[in-house]
Amino acid sequence: MTNHAKLSFEMKESDYIDHPVWTWWDDDSDILIPISFKPYLPEDHDALFIYTKLEFNDRTSTNAVIGLRLSDRKVYLIEFFHSEGKVYRFSIKESKWQTNPLQNVLHKSIDKIFPITYKTPYKFEDGEYLNGIVNL
Repeated sequence: MTNHAKLSFEMKESDYIDHPVWTWWDDDSDILIPISFKPYLPEDHDALFIYTKLEFNDRTSTNAVIGLRLSDRKVYLIEFFHSEGKVYRFSIKESKWQTNPLQNVLHKSIDKIFPITYKTPYKFEDGEYLNGIVNL
């Protein structure tokens, strides 16, 4: 195991700044490891956790982590970092968000949050960049 391995619930924003792309150590653990890659994102993992900038519908933005399921390249998790170091995780389940906690954390109404756009400098071997939109 790499010396950068961390339990997922211990991850901080600084970990993602140091290593912007992480994945599960194995399918049965709660341990994340940083991924080194060039020039393409690896596709031989179940999921990647990628530090990126999100833009909300009201055109404001924040840094966050997206959890990307590689089987369909869909975002299934977004983690926001509070200025005091607290992490807020929001799971996307069948396009249904827990909207009240999300509104409370972001201090925005849902119409100012969604759709959320993300753009990264990373691309897959097929040339497709990891960019997209998360709708409510």
